[in-house]
Amino acid sequence: MQLKEAGQKIIGIEGYREGQWVLVDSFDVVAHVFYEPLREFYNIESLWIDAPRVELSFEDKPPNIESKASQETYR
Repeated sequence: MQLKEAGQKIIGIEGYREGQWVLVDSFDVVAHVFYEPLREFYNIESLWIDAPRVELSFEDKPPNIESKASQETYR
């Protein structure tokens, strides 16, 4: 399901161009997507060790986002 279909807005995306650590902010949910070596290095999961884990399906292709900067606001 796409965020727009669920009635959610993306208020910011950072790091998409670099592709090492992408942060997607949609008000109630902030998603961090890491290149595996960076994920191991930063180990941010330890900050939310008690939070429930959510398994996601990655069958869909990522959106084709053309940006001139590493941080943009999408509404």
